[in-house]
Amino acid sequence: MSLNSAGIVVFVALLFWDNKKEEEQLAQILRDETLSRLPLRLSTDRIVELVQLRDTVRPVILAGKKETVSLAMRNAEKFRTELLKRGVLLVPVIWGEGRETKIKKGFGLSQKAVTSLPSIGEDFDQRTQSIIAKSKLKSEIRFKAEVVSPAEWERWIRDQQKSEGVTPGEDVYIILRLDGRVRRSGKGMPDWAQILKELPPMEAILSKLER
Repeated sequence: MSLNSAGIVVFVALLFWDNKKEEEQLAQILRDETLSRLPLRLSTDRIVELVQLRDTVRPVILAGKKETVSLAMRNAEKFRTELLKRGVLLVPVIWGEGRETKIKKGFGLSQKAVTSLPSIGEDFDQRTQSIIAKSKLKSEIRFKAEVVSPAEWERWIRDQQKSEGVTPGEDVYIILRLDGRVRRSGKGMPDWAQILKELPPMEAILSKLER
């Protein structure tokens, strides 16, 4: 192969690699945006988008069979106090529950629920801050939140599994950062004692850097 031919091959390979990396980055941005819009029901029955909880909690998504997720939730109760100090909010997602829910516009929410969500303006950051004062929102957050429109949650989790090379539908947990991005994920359910070692308390400097 001549020098020119070899150069062309290298150029084409680099171009293909750049395009693939760009596609992966765009797909990740889309997944992050979709995640931020997923709705939760708090203990007070208020429905919020996940983005509204940024800087306030570290959601831990537990996705799997009902028995597996229920056991993980019970085990988490043993560490409840320490997990709350680290801002952990449990978000259980049971495989298949979304198929039993009729999906409507607005992630399948009722009209009443939809109107309780923030209006979609041009300024994304402003929308996250305008719906409710953070001090009041904090008072409504407990140890667990209920997913609204489980089919949308399940779809996002399966897309995330594909991106990480995990077989869609396996039991997994996903830990989010305070800024709403994925911190890490793992197969099965979390080791809560290990999670306590990994996550700094909310008042720690490392938590402030995560916001």
